[in-house]
Amino acid sequence: QLIIADHFGSADFLDEARFSFFQKLLIVQAIAGNSGANHRVWSAIEKLNRLRNSMAHNVEAESLAKEIDDFISLWAEEEHKPSATSKERASRLRETLGSLYGWLIAMRLTMHPKGMEYLGQSWQQEKT
Repeated sequence: QLIIADHFGSADFLDEARFSFFQKLLIVQAIAGNSGANHRVWSAIEKLNRLRNSMAHNVEAESLAKEIDDFISLWAEEEHKPSATSKERASRLRETLGSLYGWLIAMRLTMHPKGMEYLGQSWQQEKT
């Protein structure tokens, strides 16, 4: 949603449109493009959204564990084996979410209309 707001003068109107998560994702894809590493990011976000939906609808634990492993596997750079324990799965999920979040932050900064100037401004604001 922040990437969309960066590219439109007033994102308030977009909020009133009540776009679904998937519709917002398509808008961001239109802004950023869908080639190279971006394709991997969008695929991971789509899978994460399906995982969230499954959790919201109380999918069986075994099925949910498989979905989590599939999500981790999609993002993993090396071959990923299914997690042996729920503790291991939770740890890998945290690592995967952290990595994806980092990619999204970097993507937002590089796509911002003001470019690196924005990075300097936002850093200065955080210091004060």
